[in-house]
Amino acid sequence: MKFRILFASAVAIVVAIACGDDGDSNPGPGASGNGGSGAAAGSASGGSAGSSGSTSGSGGSVAGSGGTAGSAGSVSDGGPDAPMDGSDAEPERQLSLLAGQLGGPGYVDDVGPDARFNSPRSIAISGNTAYIADTQNDQVRTLDLTTKAVGTAFETQSVRSVVFGSGTKLYVSSYTAVYEYDTATSTRTLLAGHETDSGSDDGVGANARFQGGNDLAFDGTDTLYIADDGNHTVRKLVLSTKTVSTFVGTTGDADYVDGIGTAAKFDAPNALALDGGTLYVSDFRNFLIRSVDVASRTVSTLAGTLDQFGTVDGPAATARFANPTSLWLDNGSLFVGELGVIRALDLTTQTVSTVAGVPYTVTGLRIFEDGTGASARMGRIAGAAIAGGVTYVVDSEGAAVRTLTGGTLTTIAGALPSKNTTDGPLGTGRLATPLGMDWDGANRVFIADQEGHRIRQYDRSTGAVTTIAGSTAGYADGVGSAARFFQPTDVAFDGVNSLYVGGQGNSVMRKIDLTTNEVTTVLGQLGQMGNVDGIGSAARTNGSRGIEFDGGTYMYFVDGDSVRRLNIATNEATTIATAVPGCSFPTDVAVQNNFAYVMWNGRICRIDLTDFSSTQWATLAHNARSLAIGPDGDVLYGSGSGVSRVDLTTAAMTELFMQPAAQAVRLGPTSTASINYASDVLALGTGELLLLDSDEHSLLELK
Repeated sequence: MKFRILFASAVAIVVAIACGDDGDSNPGPGASGNGGSGAAAGSASGGSAGSSGSTSGSGGSVAGSGGTAGSAGSVSDGGPDAPMDGSDAEPERQLSLLAGQLGGPGYVDDVGPDARFNSPRSIAISGNTAYIADTQNDQVRTLDLTTKAVGTAFETQSVRSVVFGSGTKLYVSSYTAVYEYDTATSTRTLLAGHETDSGSDDGVGANARFQGGNDLAFDGTDTLYIADDGNHTVRKLVLSTKTVSTFVGTTGDADYVDGIGTAAKFDAPNALALDGGTLYVSDFRNFLIRSVDVASRTVSTLAGTLDQFGTVDGPAATARFANPTSLWLDNGSLFVGELGVIRALDLTTQTVSTVAGVPYTVTGLRIFEDGTGASARMGRIAGAAIAGGVTYVVDSEGAAVRTLTGGTLTTIAGALPSKNTTDGPLGTGRLATPLGMDWDGANRVFIADQEGHRIRQYDRSTGAVTTIAGSTAGYADGVGSAARFFQPTDVAFDGVNSLYVGGQGNSVMRKIDLTTNEVTTVLGQLGQMGNVDGIGSAARTNGSRGIEFDGGTYMYFVDGDSVRRLNIATNEATTIATAVPGCSFPTDVAVQNNFAYVMWNGRICRIDLTDFSSTQWATLAHNARSLAIGPDGDVLYGSGSGVSRVDLTTAAMTELFMQPAAQAVRLGPTSTASINYASDVLALGTGELLLLDSDEHSLLELK
């Protein structure tokens, strides 16, 4: 997670940081870096990419000072020179929800909807306890099926799958290894593979190598089958001897061939279901369901149409699947979890039908809702287990455990993301993926809603959320909803009446007239990427991140390995630095006192705006990525694990506080409150802080 705190006074940089896994499964589209300035009183910037597919935010200028509170105490907002380490014992602040609805990925052990998961991919049940492979948290979690209490059993890096064997033995696969975990003694033993090294070698125990380990199937006696999607094979592990062999598929050859043993070919086989002598395999990128006769190792195509993505019911041979990701057997049918739907293949009639959900669409927002049949909404059902006549499924993108009963989908643990673009009065407005914000110095807070492809506005006086411009994804200049954006990530107010919009989606910078809501393009051309200086459409950009208004003439921004600025009067873009030593691909820029400070992976470099010379000014911990100017002469950085400040003159760094370990939004007093992933933080002149939590699709207030 990351934080950015923005101020309007002239003498400090605030540095927000992102730390943790930069993996691909945390819901989010991998945008990075942004910034923005606020009212004419001053300037600030910030933003960066985050974990699992990370996101970015933007910022603005303010007239006061502020901070966030963590487990070590609150941060003072008593004025530009007030202590910010909580030592002045200021009254405890409250974290409250202003807009949006909480829910989404995270990491919290709690009960039911108060628990959080991050890309759960597999579930196994013994007695009254479910074990869940919580992939992006690198943990195996537990769920009491009666109380719905969620706990943590043990850590396993890149955990992918869990399945019960005999007695208390739980088998666990990671990307590179297979383990045995005894639930009675809480001991874990490596059976085969390596903790970190991947490969395709067959062999005994630690001499074997895997490159996927995406799913497991146990034959009830002495054999585990492993869907090794990275090697495009299904592997076999004999438990008594720890011997690993390639069961079916051609190692390293992503293709499609029915055949025997290693003559058969798959493209990323990623889910398994075993029924006596038949092993069912989901062939992910071939969009097929395959079957394997275990005795002869003969591979056949059971259902689906080769290379045809979609959700089409009917006879097995003509049905279509949308990246099948899980398989389970129940009452004569093979159930298939895929993008947006759960399907059932009747093994007697060889027909495919949809049980719950609606087909996935590339352009639409992913909606998550409980319901029956077509009214249910889900992300990707990645695993399932049956106990007591109830089917328990894990929704990896919904970050939740849900039950499927007679076509009815119900969430029992975790909180579904509530990402949508509903406008409305106090308490009813919703946000999709809010990444960056700025304000006009009064009541209007502007928000770049990335997955909503819109620029939104929150009115501080009424609590209403409205859309200023944008609708569906695309590119078009125009007024209000007639305009089109593609994943905007940054907004910056010019201090007068215009809002600048940045991002990487369309390779342009846009401007919104806040009187008419008319959107125009001020820099670049659609789809014409590059780093070319010039005026308006003659210039080229790879993406305008970290937008920062200097309070006068220029909007500064970072573009690939360059730092650039746009003259807002002439729309002329010029490059002021390229491949800054020590900060070669900056994620953010902040401007103060004839210096531009740029950030790259924890390093701050300083560019002299009189001669454009640069120096590596400071190196910070925790993969710091974003910057903002603050009022007290210090540099601060925060990631959820801490916030520190560095004096601009001495470069002395002071850690201010530690954030609670919980990765979820918890409202209430700062001694117990927490956030999930703060893509932006805005300090208002009245002392309160606004936070955008992109993972929980919300606008929060700390006051």
